[in-house]
Amino acid sequence: MHFPQGFVFVPLFVTIIQFSTVKSSSRFSTIEYIGHTAVNFTGFGLHIHASTDDTSGCIVLDRHLVQQMVSIDTLGKCLTLYTHEDCNDDPEFEEAEHKAFFGRYNNLNQFGWANKSSAIRFTSQCDLD
Repeated sequence: MHFPQGFVFVPLFVTIIQFSTVKSSSRFSTIEYIGHTAVNFTGFGLHIHASTDDTSGCIVLDRHLVQQMVSIDTLGKCLTLYTHEDCNDDPEFEEAEHKAFFGRYNNLNQFGWANKSSAIRFTSQCDLD
């Protein structure tokens, strides 16, 4: 093989880098609230603390669950998400600034406000007026 004068032949090595996708599976925990209504909590947290003994329809969420929550299924019932760690029937407590959400959804994992709630109260009726 003849090369022009001054030409330096450098062999090219093609390196094929294979990028592999590593899928990590997280352990999902589900809590079913069986008090006032039925609702499923699904999250990534392994240490989830929520009382299922309260039949008033209120659940106080552990901060770990609040930060890791990915889905809420109200099973057709109405729910109110609160930004405080307590929920009751006090009218002053139910002012707008305390509510993160009020309504009915099948799956809330598209909404970031789910991570901002500290308590949830459930009612069988949903008066959205």
